[in-house]
Parts: sequence; structure tokens; C-alpha cells
Amino acid sequence: MSDRIDNNELFDFSTLNEIVEEYNEFIHASYKKIENNVEISEQSDEVIEELNNIIELPADDIIKKMMTIQLNTEFGNQINNIYNIRKGEIIISDKQSNDFSLIIENNKISKISNYSSLDQFTVEYIDDPYVIDRLSDYSFRTLDIYFENHREALKNDLKKEMKPLLREMINEKNTENVLDFEQIDEAVNGRVFYDREKRKYVYKQPNKSETLNVENVSSGVKSLLILKTLLLNGSINKDSLLVLDEPEVHLHPEWQLLFSRLVISIQKKLGVKILVTTHSPYFLNAIEILSKKMKLIQNII
Repeated sequence: MSDRIDNNELFDFSTLNEIVEEYNEFIHASYKKIENNVEISEQSDEVIEELNNIIELPADDIIKKMMTIQLNTEFGNQINNIYNIRKGEIIISDKQSNDFSLIIENNKISKISNYSSLDQFTVEYIDDPYVIDRLSDYSFRTLDIYFENHREALKNDLKKEMKPLLREMINEKNTENVLDFEQIDEAVNGRVFYDREKRKYVYKQPNKSETLNVENVSSGVKSLLILKTLLLNGSINKDSLLVLDEPEVHLHPEWQLLFSRLVISIQKKLGVKILVTTHSPYFLNAIEILSKKMKLIQNII
């Protein structure tokens, strides 16, 4: 089944019909494995009915409905502030397009504007290095297969195979227009891959036969490994918005500096828009100095 619905596809009603049919086939095929699980069977029927109801809605209502489901998936049905009754509002501003905004009431989107601007980029939100420990986990999901929270989305992106073209670019002798991985390889020279014999994801260093369970990798290495993996498999690219939520938490000062240099390199070489939140004056100072030096301050917030 498809991992997620692109925003462009939301306007295509045939796509929604295909989802219902595809989902129906998926559920019926799965019934053989879950015949004794009445709860899952009933939930699956509810999902199919919900998807059929969505098809009948006007395009704008479909957008609001799907974004409401996405936000509730992310925040556990608590989008609005539980301590007051005021409306919630989200605004995303971009110099190159009109502001995207939405109003939220009673945990539902009541108004939305300029949602087409969201088609301009994909988002990689990294706030938990321990998500890499859960790569081998299996869970039966229904509608959430289309509407993931950010950690599930990150987990799925980490599982993507490295793109051949990107591999060729990295191996080129002239790396002027692509990332130089020497700086990150000094700290983390291995990679994550799925070991079919162990039936789980492992970490392996080059020229070594032994593999290490990803759960046993240090938290600092995990932080760098996540970023490295997303770059190698093409999940982070020129159309990405990279959100780094307190990336310094699991890094000692020397690696904070390394991480800040890598962030600057990603922006300079790939043109990625980057949003960083941090409580570390050390990390923030490194970002500011390096971005000013490279004249990239307007692209890193």
C-alpha cells in the first residue's frame, strides 16, 4: 500500500476511490491472519465507511477533513489547548508564497487558506534519536498507514533504500556541488541496514563483519546516524524543510560543533530550508557564526 497521500493527490477523487478499493483488498487479505481479532475487523469496516464518506465531500472539505485527521494523529486528539476554549491558529509564512493558515475549533479545522503552498516542500522532523531503535518494530495499522505522526513518518523514511544516483554523486571525486561526508564519517562511518538473518535493523562499520543492534548504538551516534541515513537515501533534498528539535541534547560539545557544521553544509550544498530549536547557547552560537560566514543566515531559522 502507498505510504502517504501527497497534497497534490488530494484533489484527485479517483485517488480516493483507489484508496478505498486498495484498502478493502488489503483488509480482506489480512482477515485470514486476524480472524480472531474482532476489534480490528470492526475498526477496519469503520475506516472503509469513513473513506467512502470523505469521497462525497467538496474538495475544500476533504482537505480540512484529512488535515484534521493528520493533526489528531500527531497530537492524540488534543490539537486545541485543553485549558481554555479559545480557537487555535497555525500560520506558516514563506517569503516566496502567500501565508498558509488554518483555524482549529474543538480539535477540528474550521477554516483553511492557501493550502496549495504546502506542495512546495516535504518535511523531515527530527526530535528523538531513539526512533532508530524502533525500525524493526511491526505494528498493524489501519488508516494511520496514510496519516502518520512525525515519528512514524521518520521511521519509514529511515527504511528507504539509498538512491543509486545519490550514491554515484557521493562517490564522485569532485564533490563541490554535493555533500562531503568526510566530516560525519569521522564520527559515524557505519550505516544502518536490514539484516535478513537477524530479521532486524543493525549498524555496521565498513571493513568489519560484525554488526551491532541499533538499540546498542550510543545516543549521540544515533543522532548523527539518522541525519546521515536520510541524506544517503535522498529523503532530505532541495525540496525539504528540515526541522531539528533540540538536536544538541544527546551530543557532547565537540559533536555539537560537528552537527552544526553538517547543518550548514546541508543548507549550502542542497539548499534545504532548516528550522532549529535549541536551548544550547554553544550550539546556537556555532550555527550563527557559521551561517553568517557562509551568508546563509536567512535560510536557517
